[in-house]
Amino acid sequence: MCMEMRDAESRPASTDRSGLVVAALLVVITLLALGLRLYRLDNQSLWYDEGFSVYLSAMDIDQITARTAADIQPPLYYYLLHGWIQLFGDTEWALRALSVLFGVFTVPLIYAVAQLLFRSRLAGLLAALLIAVSPLHIWYGQEVRMYTMLTFLCLLSSSLLLLAIRAQRPWAIPILWAAYTAANVAALYTHYFALFVLAFQAVYVLAILAVQRFRPLHLLLGSLASAFATLLLYLPWMPYLFTRYGADASYWPGKLKLHEVLLDIALFFAGGESVTEPIGIVLALGCGLVFLVCLSVLVSDATRAAQPVEGVFGFLPVSYFPLLFLLLYLLLPPALILAVSYNSPKFNARYVMISHPALLLIVAGGLAALWQRRTGYLGNVLRGALSALALLLLLGVSAYATRNAYADPAFSRADFRSVARYVRQHIEPDETIILTSGHMFPVWDYYAPGGERHLLPDSPTLDTNLTLDFSIAQELNRWLADKRG
Repeated sequence: MCMEMRDAESRPASTDRSGLVVAALLVVITLLALGLRLYRLDNQSLWYDEGFSVYLSAMDIDQITARTAADIQPPLYYYLLHGWIQLFGDTEWALRALSVLFGVFTVPLIYAVAQLLFRSRLAGLLAALLIAVSPLHIWYGQEVRMYTMLTFLCLLSSSLLLLAIRAQRPWAIPILWAAYTAANVAALYTHYFALFVLAFQAVYVLAILAVQRFRPLHLLLGSLASAFATLLLYLPWMPYLFTRYGADASYWPGKLKLHEVLLDIALFFAGGESVTEPIGIVLALGCGLVFLVCLSVLVSDATRAAQPVEGVFGFLPVSYFPLLFLLLYLLLPPALILAVSYNSPKFNARYVMISHPALLLIVAGGLAALWQRRTGYLGNVLRGALSALALLLLLGVSAYATRNAYADPAFSRADFRSVARYVRQHIEPDETIILTSGHMFPVWDYYAPGGERHLLPDSPTLDTNLTLDFSIAQELNRWLADKRG
């Protein structure tokens, strides 16, 4: 009896100790993410997009609203950056620190999502580690743009959806649906492509409702109420959403070359912005192989745990729901972005960054499941070795690409800082500055404020319709009157 009591008392203590160890490891991983994003934060110059963010955020709130209504992005990030500049200034380090903040917040958040999906601390720690060292997330964590904020908000929205679906306590259900709605609205006011994350979430909710014959009343009512509230809160900005998905004058007309775009996405997910294509293809193949192994492990585990349920789609067991959630998260937003961009080919691989956490969650869940399987000594050794090698491969790819981003000039952003410094040091009183293309003036003015400069063509943003012809001679003659050069 005494021994049984001692055993009963020791189990909670052991659980507490393991929880403390996991919490400590998560703190270490989060600090690692912070260090990687702060390291050489202001080493590179702001490039054009970053300069435009600063230019826009320096305006008054009503000016930001009006300008973004006519631009390609909604205003929330610029509102936030406006306030951030008021508090911390507009040095390169301070400007990029806002993106660092959201990138670091994403680390414990993805741990929580992995816990919800896999109920595995190891999967959570692996997901946190992979996103902490991801060259893709480090790169955009050091850029004055909204991509880490958007990724965080979409992941937050997805985690709140999972919590709302599983909520049992009556008081928690409306709170979670309200928080989910708020995260969705914030994401939509950050970037238009957040709409496609909401699309995958809607498909997932419909799948659950269909399997359960629309019986969870709180899920049906909560999802409908959330959709209605999101629509209502976004209604003032809806006209600009439709304008955004029309023609874009910053790109030449044409169609996407899907094979090239898919290759870009594969290279982007594997090595971020800092690998060359020949090396990136090799790295992407290695990472793709790890992904397929992890996906097969998760499918195998879901199949073994399957208990068919009655419903419209009775062949879809509940054990497949986490995998369905992640595959929809990974595949549907990029597919919709490509569909929208196909006839108006303004596309960059960074647009699909919103789905990258799903890939990392699949890999983390698969590696954890592979590591934790127990079927015999030899099998344990082989699976342990395979999971360890796969993790080392992923960490090696991250280290290689991140080193390139830090130290290889081939992957540096456009160096407006050095150009502006050189021009300011060497310009003579009888010389003037002409910027071609003229839309680059925001980042030029950041590094060379107050100086005379002329824009060729004079356009607030890139416009392929404003091509140059011989009529510019009149402008040049006027600008160069009484100037030596």
